Amino acid sequence: AKDDAAGQAIANRFTSNIKGLTQAARNANDGISVAQTTEGALSEINNNLQRIRELTVQATTGTNSDSDLDSIQDEIKSRLDEIDRVSGQTQFNGVNVLAKDGSMKIQVGANDGETITIDLKKIDSDTLGLNGFNVNGKGTITNKAATVSDLTSAGAKLNTTTGLYDL
Repeated sequence: AKDDAAGQAIANRFTSNIKGLTQAARNANDGISVAQTTEGALSEINNNLQRIRELTVQATTGTNSDSDLDSIQDEIKSRLDEIDRVSGQTQFNGVNVLAKDGSMKIQVGANDGETITIDLKKIDSDTLGLNGFNVNGKGTITNKAATVSDLTSAGAKLNTTTGLYDL
């Protein structure tokens, strides 16, 4: 090192850059894992929305008894509760990724400022506009049909949000 101080300084800088890039690659992989975890949860929420939409269409037929509508509503409530559970419990490294709006900065380069930001959006029955969703009230079939349209809109909102998590 005494003989080539300049060479040692260059080697140290390269070593530092290599270690920084190695960590940045790990960070980027963590970012991908966040997106994959979130995507899996959003897929599960979408499955529940699809089933709720099916049940709503089923409820619009005039052949259902009050008992039938109660059973359909019970399943809808269970599905909405499941959406809220998935939203509240989906985590990556201790961070709830669907429970509240926020962002996550990920250092993906060896130098300051080389980051990407993942926008986290709250997704639950309330943000999807389904809070208090009911098919067995005294509403008319027309009102229930409008609700089917609301479910389609909620699904579209969910699909738009899913795009935020693509890296």
